Amino acid sequence: MVSKEGKAFAMTILESFRSVWEGLLNLLPSMVGAIVVLFLFVIMLLNLGHDYKKDIRGGLAVLLGFGVTGSIGGLLANQLGISDDAWIRFSDVGSEIDMEVAGKGITGVIAEPLFTEYVVAFEFTGILLFVAIVGAVALAKKAD
Repeated sequence: MVSKEGKAFAMTILESFRSVWEGLLNLLPSMVGAIVVLFLFVIMLLNLGHDYKKDIRGGLAVLLGFGVTGSIGGLLANQLGISDDAWIRFSDVGSEIDMEVAGKGITGVIAEPLFTEYVVAFEFTGILLFVAIVGAVALAKKAD
């Protein structure tokens, strides 16, 4: 039989892991974009030159790609229930954010959760960006 204190301790540990995991999941989409931009920036700085072949894709393939992407996006929006009603539900969020910014300033609002609650995710992101730079340099290196 597990005591009440043991259950409370286990729930506390699980809750702390959940908050770190939620922080990682919240940062992941923005970090993917940041890593891609960093990747392209490093490749641009390496100045590889113009030894590529002409792109063989025509306008029809690009148009088809936009059509397929738009269709998938529309189906996804329909399945997730994104509609005009969804914008109404999120209209009250702005006033809470404005009050918090007025008290701490925008830097404090961003920095406080980043360096307290999500510090592990922030450190992991730094390591991930470093790996992205090393990968971009390794992939862009010309063979001798």
